[in-house]
Amino acid sequence: MFKSFITPNAIDIFIQPETGPYNEGIAQGYIFPLYFLFPPLTYFNDAVLIGGKIKGVTCLDSYLLSHEIGHVLGLFHTFESTAFGVEYVNGSNCSFTGDIICDTKASQNINWDLNLVDDGLCQYIGSDTDVNGDLYDPDPKNIMEYSSLNCTEYFTSEQGARMRGLLASEPDLQKLVVPDVSFP
Repeated sequence: MFKSFITPNAIDIFIQPETGPYNEGIAQGYIFPLYFLFPPLTYFNDAVLIGGKIKGVTCLDSYLLSHEIGHVLGLFHTFESTAFGVEYVNGSNCSFTGDIICDTKASQNINWDLNLVDDGLCQYIGSDTDVNGDLYDPDPKNIMEYSSLNCTEYFTSEQGARMRGLLASEPDLQKLVVPDVSFP
């Protein structure tokens, strides 16, 4: 992506101007499905690009950087279905489909362009159902959901555990960890 600017042993962050040609974010780094299917994965220099606006919200004024770093540290979108299949709303297949995390709600992609989230209340307002006929109830506040940038604000406990686990288990990522320090 930005090979001539990549710094070894770092997660490089590239910021596009608000009025630039690029709107949203993109991550490059560990490819999570390959990591579990073919360990050890060859390490990629990690990089993130964010910039522009989505639905009038400046990407730098949102959790979009956290979203892209989540990808670098092994998280899928909550609506992931291509790699492992569709997660059921009832959660019965959550450990091997969707984002492979059971404390995130099944989602069909509440894409920020589809107006499926009430921006003021940060609530899903769609009526889509899964293959069992159960109504989706995704979490618009989850950082790994495509939701309103005004709404996203947290990772779940299991998402945090996956990121910490990848940092702790991958030698190349351990180079990125700064030891605890105390500040005056």
